[in-house]
Amino acid sequence: MEGLPAEIWMRISSLACTDGGLTGRSLARVSRYIRSVSDPFRLQNVAILRAHQLDAFANMLQSTPPERRRVRNLFVVNPCSPPPLDLARMSISQHELSSMNKKDLVRAVLFHRYRTEDPLAIRKMFGSEAEWFEEVGEVYVEWTRTLERVLRIVAQDVETMIVPLPSPFYVLARLPSDATSFQPLHDINFPVLQELSLLGPGIPPQFVSMCPRAGELQLPSLRRLHLVGCAELLTVLTGLIPLVTHLRLTNVLYLGREILDILQAAASPRRPSPEDGADTISEMPSIVRIVIVPVFSLASSGHMSRQLQTLAQSSKVILLEPSLQLAFCKIYGAADARDDWLRRIAGEEGCWEVESLR
Repeated sequence: MEGLPAEIWMRISSLACTDGGLTGRSLARVSRYIRSVSDPFRLQNVAILRAHQLDAFANMLQSTPPERRRVRNLFVVNPCSPPPLDLARMSISQHELSSMNKKDLVRAVLFHRYRTEDPLAIRKMFGSEAEWFEEVGEVYVEWTRTLERVLRIVAQDVETMIVPLPSPFYVLARLPSDATSFQPLHDINFPVLQELSLLGPGIPPQFVSMCPRAGELQLPSLRRLHLVGCAELLTVLTGLIPLVTHLRLTNVLYLGREILDILQAAASPRRPSPEDGADTISEMPSIVRIVIVPVFSLASSGHMSRQLQTLAQSSKVILLEPSLQLAFCKIYGAADARDDWLRRIAGEEGCWEVESLR
């Protein structure tokens, strides 16, 4: 194996390291030679599937020379999402519980590092609900700051990225004095980022103003944007994404009038008319595909339902709603996002595969 020229091994490594990091770690264990030639590609695709892995990854990035930490495709799971079924959870004994400090106890619950019989016992170790949620807020803010640290390190090279939005529920105690902790994308330039997926929860209206705006977040190369459970962010992102060609809104519960107007302008821009006196100008003039996936059926006659049905008349729009028999769509979760991310870095369409969406 080591008789092959380094150039060939580097090519093999670049093609093989497309599974979120497993192949890169495996190659590093083969031999010192294989590790050295595969090292530049070991981090090209990284999936953080457990919340506690993020801190170790951030520390590793900071101790790695810049030329060997070029992350092209990044997936980070929401810290509060249960881990994939193929990742075992730890079982915490009563003795271990009694020896842990409160912050570690919170991490054990919040980051799902336990078996199902443990959470209630952990919650009972706190004096009050207020004390519990105070600790939860601190742990969550720390995790969000670590995510921001990772994003700043990888920003110059990352091309495809799926990251969670911090839950406002957990950071209420830290706002507004620590408002930047609410959004880890604050003030970062992603010069080559082409595809971005943001995983909700949704952002309450009073917090949307804290989200990044033009001049704070830079996405000059972005072509595809997927908002999962956080469609309201479209109101602050449209001015930052003039080159976006594909937009998907998933797990949609509600779309306000401002968002509907943005979508209408993108789907069917109109020329000036005597009645209007002005254009309906789209802030996403390059859009060719809009996918909207509501959680519920649009059989009702509400304003949003009528607007979405009107939007669906555009050839640019795919509206996916559940059948009347189902009433609700399957919620798009972390496992779905992970599968789509792996398909995208393997060269497939992932969540943009039109035929599978109809």
